Amino acid sequence: MSRRPKLSPLVRIALAALPALLATAAEGSLVRYDFRGHIETMTASGPGTSSPEFTGTLIYDDAIALGASHRNLWGYDERSYVSGAYRPSDPAPDGTSLQLWIDGKAVAPESTGLSGGLFSATGDDGVTRSELVFYSHARDEQGYLTHGSLSISFKVDPSMLASGRFPDGLTVADLPDVSVGINSVMNGRFYGELAGGFGYSGPVDSFAISPVPEPAWTVAALLGAAAWASRRRFARHGR
Repeated sequence: MSRRPKLSPLVRIALAALPALLATAAEGSLVRYDFRGHIETMTASGPGTSSPEFTGTLIYDDAIALGASHRNLWGYDERSYVSGAYRPSDPAPDGTSLQLWIDGKAVAPESTGLSGGLFSATGDDGVTRSELVFYSHARDEQGYLTHGSLSISFKVDPSMLASGRFPDGLTVADLPDVSVGINSVMNGRFYGELAGGFGYSGPVDSFAISPVPEPAWTVAALLGAAAWASRRRFARHGR
C-alpha cells in the first residue's frame, strides 16, 4: 500500500497563511498610479532640485469611501479621504502611500498613508469645479499633521468618481490637469517652518494606472510552485 506523500514545509506554510492573506485582500483594493512630470514653479527659498524631472508613485485604496460632504474653513465643499497612518481610528500603515523621486532619490521620508479628499467650489460663472487631492504629511510625536507635505492633485468631474475609483483605461487626455506639490520637503526629509518654508510644483506629463497584486495571488503562485516541486520529488522517489 503506497503512502500518501507528505506536504513540503513550503506548502504547509502557504496553506497556513492563505486564510489570513485572503481576508486582507478582501478588505480593500489598492490601486497604483505611476507617473512622470517636471517642476515648473519654485519659490526662491529652499534647497532647490538637482533636476526639474521627477517620477512618482501614488498607491491608494479605492475601497475607502470619501467622507460626508461638509463646508470647510476655506468655503469649499469637502469630502475627506484618510488612509493608513492618518486614520484616527486605526493609524497603521495599510499599503497606501505617495512618493516622488528626483534623480533616483526620494523627495520625502517613507509614506505610510494618505489624507486629502474631493474639494469642490462654484465660481462666479456658476460652474462647479472639483479637485481630488492626496497628501502625505509630516507628523509630530503626538501624530498631529505639521508643516510639510507632498501632494498630487487631479482636477476632475465628480461623476468620474461615481464608482469610487478611476475608470479603467484612463489616459492623459482623460485627466489633462494633474499636478504635484512639494511643500517644505526635499532630500528625504521635512524641513519644517523654521527653514522659512518653500514650495515647488509642476504638472504630471504621463502616467499608468494598475491594480496592486493582491497577497492571495502571491500565495497561489507559491502554492503552485511548491506543489510542482513536491510532485517532482514524489515522482523521483516513487520510481
